[in-house]
Amino acid sequence: RAAERAAATTKVIVAPVLCYGNSHHHRPFAGVLSLSSATYMAAVTEVLEGLVLSGFRKLVVLNGHGGNTDSNAVVGLDFVNLRGHDVTIATGAYWDMARAAIVEKGLLPSNRIPGHAGRFETSMVMALRPDLIDPAGMAQVVDVSQAKKGLFGDLTGATMQVHGAWAA
Repeated sequence: RAAERAAATTKVIVAPVLCYGNSHHHRPFAGVLSLSSATYMAAVTEVLEGLVLSGFRKLVVLNGHGGNTDSNAVVGLDFVNLRGHDVTIATGAYWDMARAAIVEKGLLPSNRIPGHAGRFETSMVMALRPDLIDPAGMAQVVDVSQAKKGLFGDLTGATMQVHGAWAA
């Protein structure tokens, strides 16, 4: 929808989603396919370079996986400053871009947007693909809306890495 709105005033292309990301933190779970940070960033950089060679000068890398957030920011930083591409590039995660509007509309009680299968992602999937929601799983959901801290505490603006946190 954002691309459709932007297309009203400028030429817009939406590239296919990169189907692999930097997901090593999910490796305690079976079936996780992950690229190293260096490989992931190289892939994103090469896709962006293809767009630049095609004449695009305003680029947006819209992230949908938390493990890619920092890598995408580094790609954007290096793409302009280290590689010297004469472009404007924005990198960001959809939940961070939507955060202020979601809180303002009262859809979440605080700036803390939950992660995987939390209210935020579950409601999005319920709106887009309700057939993917397991009613038995929904019945087991515990309301943590009044919790004051997330998984690693309330460190606004920080990125925290804790070995083994996803294995629990």
